[in-house]
Amino acid sequence: MSLPALVLASGYGSFQGNGTAIPKVVELLGNRPMIARIVETVLEAGFDPCIVVVNPLFSEKVKEAISLAAGAEGKVRFVVQPERRGSADAVERALPILRELGVTDFIVVYGDMPFWKCETMHALASGHTRHGAVLSMVSVAREADPVCFNWYGRIVRDNAGQVSRVVEWKDATSEELALPTVNPSIWGLNVRWFSENVRRVVPCERGDGRPPERYLPPLIQMAHDENQPVFEFPLTDHIQALGVNTLEELERARSVLARVLAS
Repeated sequence: MSLPALVLASGYGSFQGNGTAIPKVVELLGNRPMIARIVETVLEAGFDPCIVVVNPLFSEKVKEAISLAAGAEGKVRFVVQPERRGSADAVERALPILRELGVTDFIVVYGDMPFWKCETMHALASGHTRHGAVLSMVSVAREADPVCFNWYGRIVRDNAGQVSRVVEWKDATSEELALPTVNPSIWGLNVRWFSENVRRVVPCERGDGRPPERYLPPLIQMAHDENQPVFEFPLTDHIQALGVNTLEELERARSVLARVLAS
């Protein structure tokens, strides 16, 4: 692939109880850290370079974990997000490298979603390029995994059936919670369009005393309202959309991986 990929590993999530011990993205899945597996998939898919966004607290641990990824040496660049400002801010931090590379488009994956396959990344990137999209996304049926996917943003569609926006589950009405497709957060983005619109994303208060954060999903409604092309790739293999946000989900991910390796 001629596109670079951003891996967002700048979250402060930890399963150690105090948020300062071990970042969740370096927890082991099989014999390698979760983040190493994601970086391996990105590199195997041919995205070059792989740009990893980290936070200053966990950066060295994440870098050490990524050094265990096959083929990572010399292929990974790092960007620091100094404060907790959300995924949109994290991506914005990588804009200088993207401009330096002279690329027009890129993909974004999250460091706590370890099951994406090369084929899905290719399909997303190819569709993004083919449709001249400013934003591309994957969708998956909520009922494919009603427990895990219950916490994903619901995809709202216009009268033509096109994606018009994503509403987070905690902000959704009862009708919106019942919508059949959700957003598992893997993205294709156009550099120019993203850089022109990211500052329009309204920061959201988390209610935890920390600074408000800017996220990527609001960009969907911006693109739709501007009649900009948005590409949607419906995912049939729902296992790829599993994320790891809790200890229970980590154990499930380990079980899923064990089954995959045994098959």
